[in-house]
Amino acid sequence: MVAISSDILRRMNLSEYLKSLSRNERQVFVQRVKRRVPTLLGYLRLVARGDRTPNAELAIAIEEASDGAVPCEITRPKANWAYIRGTAKPQPQSTEARPCSP
Repeated sequence: MVAISSDILRRMNLSEYLKSLSRNERQVFVQRVKRRVPTLLGYLRLVARGDRTPNAELAIAIEEASDGAVPCEITRPKANWAYIRGTAKPQPQSTEARPCSP
């Protein structure tokens, strides 16, 4: 399982974010998401309720449209975002020679 930093846990999930917006702000948010990925407010609500999991492209669009308030790690937690963002710590490599399997 991918560890989520405490900084990210302080940010909102999509449901909280949508509830915090006025109707006009929600429309602007959806338009900002749509610039990157075709979607509808109804689908975003399904994602917010947990009924659908966004693909990586939509998760990124949500993070960008929310100005970072709803990070990808929250909307799509199973992806290895630390690797994708280039912030993953390098794994130590074994110096032992391993025999090849026939």
